[in-house]
This record gives sequence, C-alpha cells and structure tokens, in this order.
Amino acid sequence: MTGTRPEKRSRRLAVWLVLLLLAANLPIFVLALASGLTVGEEKTEQAKATVARTAALAAAREAVALARLGGAVEAVASTLGAETAADDVCARLAVGLMPLETSIATVRVVDGGETPLCVLRATPSGQARSAAATGASAAAQAAEAERAPSTYALRLPLRGDTAVEVEIAPRSGPGRLGDLEMPPGHAVAVLDAAHHVVAAAGDLRLLGAVATLAETVQLRPARRLEVRLPDGRWMFAVSEGVGASNVTAVAMAPLADLQAGARRDVAIAVGLPLAFLTIAVAVAWYGIDRLVVRWVERLGRVAALYGAGRQSVRVGELDGAPSEIVALGQAFDEMADRVERRSNELKAALDGKTGLLRELHHRVKNNFQLVASLLSLEARDAPPPQLRSLKIQQDRVHALAIAHRLAYASGDVGGVSITQLARDVADRARQGAGLAEGRLHVVEHGAAATIDLDTAVPLALLLTEIARPHIAAAQGGGELTLAIDGGAAVTTFTFSGGPAAPESDALAIRLVEAFGRQLGAEISVAPRSGRSVVGVPRPRAESAGVEASEVKA
Repeated sequence: MTGTRPEKRSRRLAVWLVLLLLAANLPIFVLALASGLTVGEEKTEQAKATVARTAALAAAREAVALARLGGAVEAVASTLGAETAADDVCARLAVGLMPLETSIATVRVVDGGETPLCVLRATPSGQARSAAATGASAAAQAAEAERAPSTYALRLPLRGDTAVEVEIAPRSGPGRLGDLEMPPGHAVAVLDAAHHVVAAAGDLRLLGAVATLAETVQLRPARRLEVRLPDGRWMFAVSEGVGASNVTAVAMAPLADLQAGARRDVAIAVGLPLAFLTIAVAVAWYGIDRLVVRWVERLGRVAALYGAGRQSVRVGELDGAPSEIVALGQAFDEMADRVERRSNELKAALDGKTGLLRELHHRVKNNFQLVASLLSLEARDAPPPQLRSLKIQQDRVHALAIAHRLAYASGDVGGVSITQLARDVADRARQGAGLAEGRLHVVEHGAAATIDLDTAVPLALLLTEIARPHIAAAQGGGELTLAIDGGAAVTTFTFSGGPAAPESDALAIRLVEAFGRQLGAEISVAPRSGRSVVGVPRPRAESAGVEASEVKA
C-alpha cells in the first residue's frame, strides 16, 4: 500500500463496505425473487383456474336446462297411451315443454323413419303454434320448420321409436350466463356444433376471438388452450362439453391479462427488496463518506505531509466528525507535538555535543601546535645529534595536527579528504626540512576519497615516515614528486625522488609496519631506487587501533 494516495485508499474502503452490504443483503434479494416468481406462477394458475371454473359453471347451467327439457319430455311420455293421437301429443308437449325454455324454436315429434308426426313452433309472443292449429300438413310444417333459424337440436326419446327433437334458437342476451361472476376482461360463450354463439356473457369484445379460436383448434370437453390469434394476442381458453349434447361452453381471457397480476406481484416482490437495498446502499455510502471517508482522507493527507518532513502540520479541529475520528486526530496532534519537542531536545543536545567535540578537537590541535612549538624551541639550542631527533618528533606532531585540523575544517568533525591530507603532510615535511617550495611537486589523478579521523591519523603518520628519506635526498639538490592516484578500490601514493639514503631509524621502520597493518595498506619502500609506493584501500570497512607495543619507544 506504500505510495497509494489516501483518497484512493479511503474510496476503496467505501467501496468494500458497500460491497459487503450488498453481499449481506444478496440472499434476501434472491429469496424475494424466488418467492415472487413462485407466487407469480401460483397467481397465474389461479387466474387460469378461474377461467376453467367459469367454463364449468356455464356448461353446468346449460346441462341443467337440457336436463329439465328431458325431464319434461319424460313426464309427457308417461301420460301418453298407445292410442294417443299425434295432435294430442303435440298439445301436451306444447303445454309441458315449451314454457320451460324461452329459447326453444321448434319441437318435432318424429317416428322411427324420421317422418315428422307433428311440429310445434314458438311464436313471437311465446305461444306454441302446432300443425293442428294451422291446418297445414305435417310435411309443410316440417319444411317451414327447417327454414326456422334454429341452431342446435336436442333429441329425446318419447315412446317406442318415437322421439322428440328440440331445436334451440340463439339467445339475444346472456340468459342463464348473465349472473356469472367473472373478472373484468373475461368472457364465456355457449357454442353449437357449427361453433355459432348461442349465448355469451362478460366482455363481448372477445366474441370475435371465439370464432377464430374455434377455427384454429378443435374444441373438446375439458381442454385448456393457449392460442395465438392472428392479431398477435395470446388467448387462454377452457372448453367444457354440455352433457351428451353437441353444445360446448367456452370461457376465455387474454393471457397477458392473466399474467399481468403475476407480473405485478413479481415486480412488487422483487422491486421492494431492491428498492430497500438501493436505499440502504445509498444511505450507507452517504454515511460512510460523511462519517468516515472524508475524515480518513484528511488524516491521510496530514500524515503524508508529516511524513514528507513538514513536522509543523497538524490535523486541527474536526468539526462534525465522529468522536472516534476526533480522538484519533487529537492523538495524532499530541504525538506530533511530543515528537517535535523531543526532536528539538535531541537537536539541542546534539548541537551541544558537537560544539564540545569541536572545542575538544580544537584544543587538541592547539596542544599539538604547542608541543610542536616547544620542540622547535628545544631544537634551537640542541646539539646536532639531538637536533635530528627533535625534527623527526616535530614532523610527527605536525602530522597529527594536520589530521585534526582537516577533520573539523568545515565547522564540524567530519570526513577528511585523503588527497588534501597527503598534500599538507608532504608540504609540512618539506617546510620542516627547509626544502624550497618549488622542489616538491604534487600530482593528482582520479577522484579523491574521504576518510574519517581514525583513519586520517595513522595515514598522516605513515606518509610522514615514508616522505622523510625522500625529502632528505632532495635536500642534496634533487626534486621530490608525490603522485596521488584515486582508484576505485585503492588510493595509491607514489613518492619519486632520490636516490635517498635508507632509513636507519628502527622506530621509523616499526611505525611504518604498524601503520600499514592498521590501514591494510600495501607498502613498497625503496629509498635507494628513489621510489616508494603506498596503496591504501578505499573505503575502509573498519579501523584498527595501533597496538601500544608497536608504537612504544
């Protein structure tokens, strides 16, 4: 997460919280969806069952009416004797049958050969008109009856081979179907064998669909149909046969109307949880943004600025933030104040220690200068044998003073330039020997390394011991060259001049070996050939102290 902006982190927090909320409510939403679909299917089936019940009721009412006609014929047949005349039969049927059903158009009494014995016709006033009343022949009445607008017939046995054919005329109104309770948009109709509507109720606009439905499929008793009409609508219909007659009751409704309630219930079952979930997500997002995210962003920005070094920045007042966020901001400010106070205290302590250390090194350098001055005064009155020894000690003290001077030359005890150290040490040895300035040449190659004081002291002493015999040789009329090569791994110091007399001082030889081991340097001293080489590794991994036994006089 390092480097991620606080805004992105806080927004990601809000997204994760919303996702967790969605995941927590997802099972409820799925259950609501499944329940809504199940309830919708059940409601659709209930609507279809209502259509089926309407068809069954219409068929039952038609069957009851036809059963009444059959019972009336049986009642008339029970009163007939073997010698009852046809006219008398018709008269009894007119009295016992015609009043039972206003939709009766014609009643025929036929023998076994289908020859009409008498014919009854219903008049506009509802009275029966028989063949005997008109005086016309039975055949003429039969022909007239055939021209009557009857739509379907019911054949009922009378006596022997004699039967009664009852023709039912189309009803102009709903008749027995008028009091059926149907939902809006539903319709019921009674059809004859030719699929003509003889009675209808409900939404009569669907009667056109009945004819199309009858032409599209074969209506059979107890059949459930879903048929697409030519106009693209889907119609659900249920057909029920009426007893043993050729009459069929059909109840129907648009399939879309039956499914509308189910779809509405599904929409409610799914929409309400979805709406609640949407509201919950919106409220959660708003609450998280107002109560958490905006304050987390502010704290993140302050922390980022503080981490970038602006330690004076503070969270400040968090008006309107939750108490937990306010407490967190106050804790951050208190922590920043404590860190700032502690930093100031440490800086003051460090400045004090640095000043003391600088003063200490300054005093050490002054003491070295004092010792060198005392040695110089001593050398003025010393005899020649002692004078050389005092000069050597004076050079060594000056080497120590040079190392300390360069260590705090920048105002603080720090790194020492290795080339500057070598240049100053060689120049001071030249001055101590009284050699002219132009007879010492210093040549530098490569980048200069920086060493600490613990390394600079032994290196200054080592270079002093190496340079002494070469400077002594140059006093006889030669010149001395110091080449400094700052390589990647080793800094090389090459003294050229001479030939010089070999160093016979045992202490000097011991010091060169001791300082070389301390620095890990490779030393090649050849005064007779006029060339000495010192290779010092750079940078040094660690410093080693000179053993007291090696530097002891």
